[in-house]
Amino acid sequence: MRLQYIARRLTLLLLVVWVAATLNFFLPRLGGRDPIRQKLVQQAAAGGYIHTGIEEMVQEYNRKFELDKPLWQQYLTYLSDVF
Repeated sequence: MRLQYIARRLTLLLLVVWVAATLNFFLPRLGGRDPIRQKLVQQAAAGGYIHTGIEEMVQEYNRKFELDKPLWQQYLTYLSDVF
């Protein structure tokens, strides 16, 4: 009985962690904004820089963080990084 209880609680814990990680992955993507571009433009505006080369920087960050891959690959990479 005790081992069964521990197994059930552990399963519930893993389910809750998986649901939380999944929500944490998908909710920011529902907004439709590009946080990398937004942050780079904000930093350029605060520093008084001209906005040249920002598109290349955005593409490089997307490659670095694998945001140029399909969503399902990003999700699997995210889950492997979380666990």
